Amino acid sequence: MTTPSTVADVMSRAVVAVGRDADFREIADTLQRWQVSAVPVLTGDGRVVGVVTRGDLLKVYLEDDRELADRVRFELVATLGPAAAVDTDVRSENGRITLSGDLPDAVSAPVLERLVRSVPGVVGVELRLTAPA
Repeated sequence: MTTPSTVADVMSRAVVAVGRDADFREIADTLQRWQVSAVPVLTGDGRVVGVVTRGDLLKVYLEDDRELADRVRFELVATLGPAAAVDTDVRSENGRITLSGDLPDAVSAPVLERLVRSVPGVVGVELRLTAPA
């Protein structure tokens, strides 16, 4: 076996990239689907403005669980009002959020789930909420 002498000898030929507005889930899906460890980030006209690696994503997803739970609580209160903080328990474990407590109505569960999933760093949501009969 010959030793590679140039970058062209070892580089990936198929380039997978993401736009600068890509969200973390889209980038994680791209890395997984294409089995690559990094993707270039492009502007609308195709210029490279950066690179996102698996390590960059891990920094976001593996942040302190207490901080993530606090950020979710803040978003719940900011969106739903102070009663949300009283009626809902928020726990985080490895970026997975569990909400427990009482819902004001049955319609709130999907809204809460979408809200929590939109918080950066959240990788999963489990609802353990009771709705009124």
